[in-house]
Formats: sequence, C-alpha cells, structure tokens
Amino acid sequence: MSSKHATPEKRPSMNPGGVTGSGPEPGLMVVQWEPMIPEDYAGPDFKYIVRYKAKGETEWTEEPVNKNKNKFEVRSDVLFQEYDIEVVSENAVGRSTATPESVTGFSGESEPTAAPSDVKVDVLNSDTIEISWTDVPADSVNGKIQGYRAYYSIVIAANSEEMYECNASPCIVAGLQPFSTYSLQLAVFNGKGAGPKSDPEEFIMPEGKPSAVNDLEVKASSDRILATWEKPDNPNGVLTGYDLIHERMMGLVVENNITIEIPDPDQTRQIIENLKPDTKYKITVKARTSAGAGEKVWAETSTRPEGKPVVPAKPVFKEIGTVSMNVSYELPLEGPGADYISIKYYKKGEDKSKAKTTETIDIFEEDAIHVKNLSPNTKYLFQVIAKNDDGSTPGEWDEAKTIGTGAQAAGFKVEAWFVILIVIIILLLLILLIICVLKSQKGGKYNVSDKEQQLKGDIESTPLKDEGGFEEFQPRDGNLDDNAPLTQGSHPSLNESEAGSSETDSVKEYAEGGTGKFNEEGSFIGQYGDRKTRPPDEGQDGAAYSTFV
Repeated sequence: MSSKHATPEKRPSMNPGGVTGSGPEPGLMVVQWEPMIPEDYAGPDFKYIVRYKAKGETEWTEEPVNKNKNKFEVRSDVLFQEYDIEVVSENAVGRSTATPESVTGFSGESEPTAAPSDVKVDVLNSDTIEISWTDVPADSVNGKIQGYRAYYSIVIAANSEEMYECNASPCIVAGLQPFSTYSLQLAVFNGKGAGPKSDPEEFIMPEGKPSAVNDLEVKASSDRILATWEKPDNPNGVLTGYDLIHERMMGLVVENNITIEIPDPDQTRQIIENLKPDTKYKITVKARTSAGAGEKVWAETSTRPEGKPVVPAKPVFKEIGTVSMNVSYELPLEGPGADYISIKYYKKGEDKSKAKTTETIDIFEEDAIHVKNLSPNTKYLFQVIAKNDDGSTPGEWDEAKTIGTGAQAAGFKVEAWFVILIVIIILLLLILLIICVLKSQKGGKYNVSDKEQQLKGDIESTPLKDEGGFEEFQPRDGNLDDNAPLTQGSHPSLNESEAGSSETDSVKEYAEGGTGKFNEEGSFIGQYGDRKTRPPDEGQDGAAYSTFV
C-alpha cells in the first residue's frame, strides 16, 4: 500500500532566463523571457513580476503576468526609450530567493528626421574619394545610430546609383569611375531605416589609366606581322594612343624588346616589319591616356619560313558585273608566305600572251582586287600571283564570265510590260464605265411644254420637213386663194383627204400607235403652224394656231 507525500510550499528558488526588451514599432517595448517549468513553481498561485524603469529614473514599475504567458508590452511616448528590465518569479509564499538579472531594453525606433550637414568630398585619385560631415543631433536619430550611408551616382548615367556604408567621419570610398562627374548624398540610419539625404554634392573624378584593348589578333608572313585590335571598353579618360611592344622569343628567353608608339587613338592596326623568318614573337598592346598606359593584352605568333611563296589557291570571284568584278584569293597557311598579290587575266579563246596583270596589293591592306575594263557577257581566265622579297609564284587558272547587258535590262522589260498591261486594263474599265453612264441616261423624261417652247422659239429657223412634218405651203402666183388648188409639192392631207379618212380616223391612228403625223411626245404642236400668218408676239399657247383640223 502506497502513501502520498506532500512537498512543503516555499518561495521559488530561481527566476526566468533569456530576458529581452525590444521595440517592434515606435513607442513600444516588448519584454520577453523563457517560461519556467511547473516543478520550479515551488508553491501555488505562481506568476511573473515584470519590473521596469526608464533610464535615469529611481522608481520601478511592477506588473504581474500570468504563469502561462512569457511576454509583456510596455507603451511609451518616447521613441527609443531606454529601460532597465527585470523579471521575477513569485508564488503564494513569496518572491524568488534568487537575485533577478537586470537587462537593458528599448522602445521602438523611428526613422531619423535630420540629414548630415557640412558634407565635403575630397578626391584622392582617379577612383577614390574621402567624405567628411557633421553628425546629426542626437534627438533627431529616433533610435540607435548604426552608421551613415553614402549614395553616389554618375550624373549622366541613369540607374547608376551605388551605396556605401560609413561608420564615422571621415570615410574613404574607392572603386569610382575615372573621368566621370558624380553626385553624392549622405544619410544617417538606425534599426528602423535611413533618414533624409543631405543636399547633393557634385565632384569630378580625374582621368585614369584605360582598361585593356579588345580582340587583339595577329597574322604573320615570312618577315612581317599584322596586329589588329579594338578600343578599350573603359578608356577612363581621353585616349592619346597605344603602345605596341614586340619581343622575339628564343625558348624561354625574350630578346629584342621593341616598343612602337602609336599617337593616333583611332589607329587600331599596325604592321611590324623586318622580322626574322620562322621565329616566334610576342605582341603586346596597351592603350594610353594622360594618366598613363593601361592594362596590357598580348598574343603570340610565329613568322613563316624563308623562300618564294607557296603556290596560291584558285581565285575567288565576288561581285561579278558587266565590265568588272572583284577577285579575291586564298593563301596556304604553311610554308613561305606571300606579302603581296596581283591578278593575271585574259579573254578565253585569245592567246595567253595577251594576258594583263593588275596592280599589286599588300595582303595586310586589302583582301581583293577590283578588275575593270572587261567586256560584257565574256568568259575570262584568271590567275593569282603570290609575291614576296624572294620571288613570285603563280597559281592555277580559273574561269569566270561577266554579266551580259541584257541580263540587267531583263527585269526592267518585264516590269514595263506589266505596267503597260495594267494601264490598258484601267482604260478599258474607264470606257466601260462611260458607256454604262450614257445608257443609264438614254430615254430620260423631260417636260413636254419645255420642248414645245423650244420648237416655238426655233420654228422660223428650222424647216418643217427636217423635223418630219409637212412641206411649207407655196401659192401658185404668190397670192393666197382659198379656192385655188395646192402646188405640186404640198401634202394632199390638208385639202384632199384620203378616201375614208376623217378626224376620227386621225385620232384612231394616234391611239393605235401611228406616229407618222406626230412627234415622239405624241404632240403635233409646231408641225402645222403657218409661220407667215402667226402673230409675232403669240408664243404662249402654240395650240391656238398649230392645227388645221
């Protein structure tokens, strides 16, 4: 049978550890600690007592905290207020017998509100400066100063700002771009962030030594070397030229070190002459500014053996025209090398003795020869001749044909024919359109009374027989006699009607479509009028005189 034993109650013998006080936001301090295990409570009603006082004060503020919590918040109107902090354990018997650990804590920080003043920049060399300033007032820091940030950028370069952190004045900043104008601003920063920047300070970095040239290449003949390169990416000033150094390599021994000064910064090629055949050389190039020579770049090559040039390959034909073409060449990479090239050529079918030779070119200066004064549409034979100080060597003949004059005009003829066809089609369409417009206007309606007015106004100048009417009445002796017979040429319809004819017949004929006595409007106005008896001022109503029915 087991028995229970009760542990006597007593005060705690320890206090919580890991006490801290930090400010996650302005005016707030959070006190935290590591919670104690129940076995260390040593009695009932266990709790924590948080004690704190602002720096410089004598009275402590105490706050009880439930045993299940391990943090407590302290509010303050002062930014980055410094506090002394203690956390003590307590139960129903009393407080801990252990002496609490006192730590320092701070309420939350805020960004600084003042910028450094009296900022000065001293240029030490082409890429280094020294910055000095007057510190900001302590009450404007709103926290703990962690340092100063120097923001600098090249004035004419977008997105070039860089930042360097300084601990105190003065501060050395290196690695700037030579021969550039900079703008610099300074700001103090704490745990919350950086404050306002100072007014910009501009300064100019002096010229520096240039960076290395780019793409150095070397090509050799028997006694010459051609070196080519590109300008440096960062001249760091105004380029004043280049230094080219060639050295003869005899195993591991360097002999005959010679420097060629090139004063033109735009010259990026140099021919080195009078070299020893079949020898290894080291070529070094450095760019220069007023600050001196920059980084060096070097390449190695060997000159070709002595002797007449090796037989060149067949010519290469480029840009063939009607009367000219460009002829290039390919030279062997082994054996004695050529320094110069010329082209020999003649018309196919002619005697080879009539062959012509072009001017001689330097292989380090040009890579093709322009052969001119050729005949169109003609085959020619060409030959490359390689030369050096030891002699010349001809290559194999090869054939090429100039372009005929018709070949160049063919495209134009086809184009002209096409344009003519388009013009003809457009004209036919225009003619068809005009015909359609005319047909749409034919048979249009017009006012009958307007037509009669036109006939009335022009009746004396237009013979009736021309309008499809009757001939004019002519009396036999010039005197009008009602009983006298009509002249031979008059129509009998006025005096002697056809058998069976009558007024009714005339109306019937009109109704049935007879148009022999009427115009296309169905009117006979003006067809029977007697211009000799019509009053001259009578023109408003032609029907009053124009019918004899």
